[in-house]
Amino acid sequence: MKPFHLNMGYLFEQQNESTYNILRRCMICNPGAPLTLIESNLRLIDTKSKSTMDRLRHLKLTPDDALIQVKLPMSYQRQCPQCAKGLYHTDIYILPWLTHCPIHHCELTTICPGCNKSWPDKNELSMRDCNTCGLLTFNQIHLQVLPNLKYTSYTDIEKINYFIKNNSAKKRVVLNSYNIVSTAPYNDPQWWKEVTYMDNLYPSFYVQNYKCVFKDINNELKVIIKSIKKKFSHLSPYEIERYDIKDPDYSNPLVHSELLQTLSSNINTQGRFGKARYGWDYQVMKNIIEWIHLNASENHRIHLEHYHYLDMYALRKLPCLCPYCIALSIWFFYIAWRQYDPFYCRRSMNYEFLFQSGYLGFYPAGEPILTVEKDKFVMDKKFTGWFYRRGLEILFLDILQYMFNLSNRLEKYKKGNRDYYNPKNRPPILDRYCSYDLSNDNFNFYYENEHPLNEFLPPDFQDINKTCDIFHQKLWSRDGPSFDFNITLSSSEFTYKKFNVIHEHFREFVKIRY
Repeated sequence: MKPFHLNMGYLFEQQNESTYNILRRCMICNPGAPLTLIESNLRLIDTKSKSTMDRLRHLKLTPDDALIQVKLPMSYQRQCPQCAKGLYHTDIYILPWLTHCPIHHCELTTICPGCNKSWPDKNELSMRDCNTCGLLTFNQIHLQVLPNLKYTSYTDIEKINYFIKNNSAKKRVVLNSYNIVSTAPYNDPQWWKEVTYMDNLYPSFYVQNYKCVFKDINNELKVIIKSIKKKFSHLSPYEIERYDIKDPDYSNPLVHSELLQTLSSNINTQGRFGKARYGWDYQVMKNIIEWIHLNASENHRIHLEHYHYLDMYALRKLPCLCPYCIALSIWFFYIAWRQYDPFYCRRSMNYEFLFQSGYLGFYPAGEPILTVEKDKFVMDKKFTGWFYRRGLEILFLDILQYMFNLSNRLEKYKKGNRDYYNPKNRPPILDRYCSYDLSNDNFNFYYENEHPLNEFLPPDFQDINKTCDIFHQKLWSRDGPSFDFNITLSSSEFTYKKFNVIHEHFREFVKIRY
């Protein structure tokens, strides 16, 4: 087949338009030509590109740097009705934090107001006769498009695109965790997540550096700018430590003997902040226990057990479970093992019921380490302590959310839904979102809330005291109480001395079992 002359509608080409819009004007300017014929013709014109959208983008008269277009192929699902009438669409309309059109200042919608249907994809365009979202006739173009073609300003669209492109093109630095190992068959994601332009908090984190972008149009765009906090730290060169070299072979008697010797000490001083980390663990654990009593019940007594003997068969037979007790127990075993041997903490997560229920790992907590090109740096003690404590809070919330989710799945299982092995998508923890950069040899970390615990609203668990008592009574009647590690806690009794006693029990428990 020979390519015919394809009218690309260059008369209507505008800045930063989406490939969806290019295809729409191409179909309008070639009336009667089906999409399949246009695509076949494009393949003959451009043999190197792999998709129709790529070919359309390459045929633009004034190609622009398509940062968003490639990553957001479904951007047509959100449009400005006024722009659609004027034969214009841009990919930034899909951004969740952009609620109003920068050109017309009207609300962006997912439904076409002309026909009350969802905005059409490329295959539906030819089937729409709507004068807003369909293939416009030449008469409609003459009435709707041409009069405004020369007078419509796309300056604000360009500003927002520049804002995103310039910010994404900054020199990146990589943030990692120090002394952290995987707790699951897959590599766990870090507890923090840097915001991208597809996150609602994106303008809040970056607008402080680009205030001019929203200075004149922010009121019309209805962009919500939240207050962002900042921590900074001086950087020091990173030095390799023992735990960074390799995973110890615990089948080796000498290595195992070294572990037992470490467990014989009161506090592990290994690493840069080994002794300080012990105090940070206590601070966060005290905050968590107080938070549990505040959100569950003042009379709720937490049972700290190892729960490694639990499997899904046992949980299915129990009438209920206590998410708070199990979550804090898993959390404590993780931080306790990490205190004495960071590599062994992966073995602390070997709970049968976790792996049987679809567990793929929790967000681990650790001290930060920064990579800039080939160099590595660590932060000062003040920032490291804050960063580590924040990670511990998010780790607990991640485990707690999983236990609430597992409890709901078990309830559905008992009612006939047998698909409890497939967990739902991990619920988001909003306080994971952050941003960071370097300035004047300082590391800057931007975040929203100081304490993730205080911002988390747990599900309503009715009569948690009764539920917790029934759970443990049934559990102990089945397997007997876990006498090798079974501690009851309350917020009023939890002191630093009590924390030391728990660690003493933990060390004895490990010596007996391992």
